[in-house]
Amino acid sequence: MKTKLSAPFLAVDLLLGGNAQADFIDTFSVIQGPLFAFNPSNNPLTDTQNAVAGLGLPNANRTLSADVLNSPVTGAINTSISGGNFNVAIGTTTDSTSFAKLEYTFPSFNLATVGTAFALHVLNADDDFRVAWYLNNVLTVTTDWTVGSNFDVIESFSQFNPAALAAATQLTLEISAPDRTPGNSPSISFSSLETIPEPGTLSLMALGLAGFGWSRRKSTN
Repeated sequence: MKTKLSAPFLAVDLLLGGNAQADFIDTFSVIQGPLFAFNPSNNPLTDTQNAVAGLGLPNANRTLSADVLNSPVTGAINTSISGGNFNVAIGTTTDSTSFAKLEYTFPSFNLATVGTAFALHVLNADDDFRVAWYLNNVLTVTTDWTVGSNFDVIESFSQFNPAALAAATQLTLEISAPDRTPGNSPSISFSSLETIPEPGTLSLMALGLAGFGWSRRKSTN
């Protein structure tokens, strides 16, 4: 009997222990920028690429922006996408409202079908920073990243409006360093942006029940 039960339940155990495949929104393999914004212009710099190949969102356009807003004359932000990374360098004297922005626009798409959270993988950061997440051009949530406290910036879809997720056309990340260490110029690099999937619990349950039925059928033979 134990031999007959082992095969289907072993399969369920392997599935439960396995890792679901994440869906990458951007691996940053397509080069963009660099953009170098500084005062006294206070004018944002933007660069848009249309229908960027390789993005995980259908027919997505990607816009890279940098704006120093009300910073002192020496304030500056330098941002680029190259070498598989999204890079942001924020000047020491840059005002806390200045930012680098990464924006994706795409035809209406249900983001909830591909995952349960957004993960922005931090390659390196030499100071604290903040990510403001916008969905359909509405500020939804902010995530603070503290050096040494965690590895990646992850935000659950539970923080987002379900209706907006179901009909998403725009996803924007705004990177700033409001609490940076005095005298330090934050330099941040991100290796990818992806959605984290949820294990197919119902599918696993169905497979387990099927295995149980199979074992009962075998035992009655």
